[in-house]
Amino acid sequence: MTMQHQRFATFGGILLLVTILLLSLPAWAQAYGDGKQQNAGQKQTSGQTQGQNFDTQTLQKFADSANKLQSIQQQFAKRLKGVKDKNKAKNIQKKMEGKMIKAVKSNGMDVKTYNAIANRMQQDKQLRQKVQQLMKQ
Repeated sequence: MTMQHQRFATFGGILLLVTILLLSLPAWAQAYGDGKQQNAGQKQTSGQTQGQNFDTQTLQKFADSANKLQSIQQQFAKRLKGVKDKNKAKNIQKKMEGKMIKAVKSNGMDVKTYNAIANRMQQDKQLRQKVQQLMKQ
């Protein structure tokens, strides 16, 4: 496997993990907040972002966020390694999710937009390549 393929495989795995974690956030919000409002907002957002085009500035924010999330994921993977207690693992995961949300927001991006781009990247090869280029800058 070439270095470029390894990077793509690593990026793909991290992107999938981050997407799964960030997509689980509405479930947390619903569990601790008003589920009716959350569900209505989710339906509206997913419909709005399906046909949305993302400008270069938004994609750069995504790339910057993805780089931060990659670092956070690596940091917490080390902390999770060898943890056998489920409650302790859940607490570590909660902390990681909080840091990830904060990292995305610190780049001037909301989690819904981040997830929309991540989802689109799975299907749009050109978008994926553009974001990968931005991540290298």
